[in-house]
Amino acid sequence: MLHRRIPVEHVCPDFVPGRALRVTAVVLEELVADQPLLQIEYTISPPLPPRGRGSTVASSPVVWDATTASDDQGTAYRDGGGAYGRAPGDDRTTGTLTLSPAPPPAARCLRVVLRAWFPWATSVETFHECVIDVDLTAASA
Repeated sequence: MLHRRIPVEHVCPDFVPGRALRVTAVVLEELVADQPLLQIEYTISPPLPPRGRGSTVASSPVVWDATTASDDQGTAYRDGGGAYGRAPGDDRTTGTLTLSPAPPPAARCLRVVLRAWFPWATSVETFHECVIDVDLTAASA
């Protein structure tokens, strides 16, 4: 079973209005029936505003556009969605974005592009972008 974790410390300045988005790791994993995946782990501090009853946010606090990635071997990655949330008492939002497939063994560097719009910050659909370069040779098993 494939599992490699690459620690990343990349702050996306001005990506989330009034907050800091930090990409903390890239995980290469074989999760389901030999389907290799690439997961991008991140945190947002302070946390995103909640949605739903009792909140000023009617819809999702973040609208992710298709996350894209490319590597030095020309691999085409597909956006597999993601998940995010805040644990009770936590002072940040944590999340994961998924791409597939996992990079081929010969790949040495990966460029990930995140795009998102934050409806609670502006009603105008304005997408922010952050580019993260990952050294795939830094992976640990």
